[in-house]
Amino acid sequence: MTRQASPSSPLPFPSLLAKNTRLRAEGSRETGRATKRAIVNFLAERAGSAYCAACISAQLFNGKDIDVPMRHLEGAGLNRRHQRCSSCQRVKLVASLPAPN
Repeated sequence: MTRQASPSSPLPFPSLLAKNTRLRAEGSRETGRATKRAIVNFLAERAGSAYCAACISAQLFNGKDIDVPMRHLEGAGLNRRHQRCSSCQRVKLVASLPAPN
């Protein structure tokens, strides 16, 4: 016996859909943390140099869009400014971590 969708619910099992949506959201949160961690590690290894999001993305994430994680990191203290990228040599919005003394 199959369950029929109610008139108010277009899908037969809306509670399962909600649960899967919640799981996807938690998974994407973990992915976001991993992305931010990878960006910080990349910049820490190259402290004192500045890289644009496109170059960081090309080296770490195969060109994936990282604008949102970069904005979150900027809010957490990552330095971002318009300057020449150490990789592509274009004047762009770049990110860096301070060089150790």
